[in-house]
Amino acid sequence: GNVVVVLAGAVDITRDLGLLAAAYGGLPASSAPIPARAPVAAIVATRRDVTVDLATDRLLVGWRAPAGDSVDQPALALLAELLGNADSARFDRALVDVGRIATGVDVDAIGLARAGTLEIRVVLRPGRRGEQALTALDAEISALLGARPITALELAAARNRMLMARYASLDGVDGRAEVVGAAAVTFGDPRIAETWWRGLLAVNLDDVQRVAHTVFGAAQRVVVVGSARVTRRRLRPK
Repeated sequence: GNVVVVLAGAVDITRDLGLLAAAYGGLPASSAPIPARAPVAAIVATRRDVTVDLATDRLLVGWRAPAGDSVDQPALALLAELLGNADSARFDRALVDVGRIATGVDVDAIGLARAGTLEIRVVLRPGRRGEQALTALDAEISALLGARPITALELAAARNRMLMARYASLDGVDGRAEVVGAAAVTFGDPRIAETWWRGLLAVNLDDVQRVAHTVFGAAQRVVVVGSARVTRRRLRPK
């Protein structure tokens, strides 16, 4: 009742539908109804401080964002790409290269069926604290929304990186089947994969800047500051 089968490659409809019928036709249909989608819960601004069993501190910040099938999802993905995930990205320059606060910054635009999130994950340098990274991120976001909006060069570089990654994901029948299958399972429509692709090519500066204001302008965000657990090694007696 909830199985998706994807054929990719040199498909022969007559032959392959027969193979599918032989392989799956004997499976009984499920009588269990597909559960209704739960309503999207509102995000309540919150901060949580935790202790992590890692060598250095961590920071995670998340915002509510457009759903995966939203027309704004490609612009959100480009926003995430130009903020992080490359040496030339804004957060990487501010926290890794210039500020020397972090060793790495990852930014992900996660688009699900009902809603999405924009997540920023920061790995701190030894001795640096999550609060320092949060202050630096907030400064970059304020500049993005104010005095230093996104430039055409930033958008072009981010789009080129995403296009290359997209082409790589489609290199081979497995990757193509995965893209189509994920769209079918998540959104009930395999054509969403093509819609996203065309949207990525059409996004302009105004689109990305508008989505940035929509996401970052909301007061509701979730912040998790992970402080590294300090362990002392016992010295062996000589």
